[in-house]
Amino acid sequence: MDSKNFKIAELLLGKMLKTLTPVEEKRLSEWVEASERNRSLYERFISGESWRNRLAMAEETDTQRMILDVWREIRRKERERTRRVVWSVAASVLILIGVGGFLVKKGQDGQKRYIEYSEKTEFQKKRGVVLELPSGKQLDLMIEDSLSLRQMKSLGVVNGKGMLTYLDSVGIENETSMHMLKVPRGAEYMLTLSDGTHVWLNADSRMRYPSRFVEGNREVYLEGEAYFEVARDSCRPFVVKTLGAEVRVLGTAFNLQAYPEERQRTTLVEGRVLVSSAKSKVVLNPSEQAEKEGDRLSIRKVNVNEYTAWLKNSFVFVNTPLEDVLNNLERWYDVDVFVASPSLRELRFTASFSRYEHLDKILETLSLTTHIAFKLKGRLLIVQEE
Repeated sequence: MDSKNFKIAELLLGKMLKTLTPVEEKRLSEWVEASERNRSLYERFISGESWRNRLAMAEETDTQRMILDVWREIRRKERERTRRVVWSVAASVLILIGVGGFLVKKGQDGQKRYIEYSEKTEFQKKRGVVLELPSGKQLDLMIEDSLSLRQMKSLGVVNGKGMLTYLDSVGIENETSMHMLKVPRGAEYMLTLSDGTHVWLNADSRMRYPSRFVEGNREVYLEGEAYFEVARDSCRPFVVKTLGAEVRVLGTAFNLQAYPEERQRTTLVEGRVLVSSAKSKVVLNPSEQAEKEGDRLSIRKVNVNEYTAWLKNSFVFVNTPLEDVLNNLERWYDVDVFVASPSLRELRFTASFSRYEHLDKILETLSLTTHIAFKLKGRLLIVQEE
């Protein structure tokens, strides 16, 4: 982060807050008039109504929320292929208003500090898992109040010890209905469907499914990541539908990653599955993975332990791009990640960690073998070159 960009960021923020002195106003005007690129950047940050609204509400909004709002705005601009210069100044603004001048610098012992933590954060686990019923009513499965328990029992559902179980008993419910299980960041949950199929949902995932399977296919809809152990039923194929693809099985075990804006990956542990997209169909054998890119599917051999390690409360990364590493940390530790330079996302790592290791320990390990610096502020993680 050079001092010139930091000063421009300071002037931009002062302009939005209307705190600039006449001298500072003049300096900002000179910078704006220096090039068309500067003018475009100035208008991007100053003219947006959403920015003014956020700043007007500053006294009513906690600092951490403002940090996350600004980060999301910046990441949205990145997805729209904003010019690289916007990133430079945007990162400066983010650091200025939320983090306070994060720079990699030498400590008293002369050694570089690769990670600088402004505060330690403890992350909560197992919270906010929600069952949404057809009526729209949402039951918090982590709060076992008597009303929720009675209502679930009437539906043939048993909740307890991090697991939801559906009973396929005649007379409990004559008609099937669609339920939605929502697992937030930092949590995981196990679900047993009415046919006996076991599903483990990873953090930041949701699945829609019928309370009871009737004739025809056993269909469920997944957004996020889940591991399936499918109960065998030769008369009723089991189908998992995602955005733009589906996995069809009779009885098998597989892991399916289907997070929005990430490549979908189906990893087969045992049995056989048919994976299909708009333009491709592939059959997987054990230890094979189908990856969806656009409308096409490709197959490769993999070590399934890398993709199912989360079931054993571990992260396993084998020559994994930093972007995938950060996606995993973002979901499990409930942080928002800002990567200052897109090129950093392609760096690769091989490592394993317990999912219950504190985040700062993981970041420290990652930093030891690279030129990356991490800054953790509450639930905002900034990643940039040292």
